[in-house]
Amino acid sequence: MSRGFIRAYRFAFRYFARAQAPLGCVVLGNSSFLKNIIAEKTIGWNPGLLINQPPVAPENRHNEEIMMGVFTVPVKMRNLFNDYLPEAERGEDVACEAMVDTGAAELALPAGIVERMALRPLDTVRAYTADGNEHEYRVCGIVELEVQGRKCHVRAIELPRGANPLLGAVPLEEMDWRVAPQEKKLFPNPKSPDKPLLPLC
Repeated sequence: MSRGFIRAYRFAFRYFARAQAPLGCVVLGNSSFLKNIIAEKTIGWNPGLLINQPPVAPENRHNEEIMMGVFTVPVKMRNLFNDYLPEAERGEDVACEAMVDTGAAELALPAGIVERMALRPLDTVRAYTADGNEHEYRVCGIVELEVQGRKCHVRAIELPRGANPLLGAVPLEEMDWRVAPQEKKLFPNPKSPDKPLLPLC
């Protein structure tokens, strides 16, 4: 079991313990991208994404989104490899709004932002989308991600053009942000409000 999975599981467990929301799958935003929430039953694990249950029916998606407290936060991103590339090959620094999505394990960015940042392909993963079919996605990196003054270095799943940037459980855990779904905001770990406090194992 990977360390990233353990972090995502811990984050999701704390999130649902606070929110007391039913476990299941939701589809958020305009990306038509399936976000899977950790359930009590067996799940399949692919690097970067949690695979769980069939997508929510279209007529139920609006209620699911309200229940989950969908919200966005401003993020700043830069290509970490810019430090080692000639100036002509460096990508742009990008500031945008990202949807907080604890059902997604990692950072996920639309292809347009990936290209602007000149992120390099690192790997591929397979995942289910809202149509219930399995697709392959590129994994790119490395992103220096900043959210409300805290930073981490993560890879990014490349989504189709026009999709919403997604801020998943692993980068939130890396920066030690907690989710307040009712207030639709992030708040720091009460045990360490000034800087991240991370588990070693």
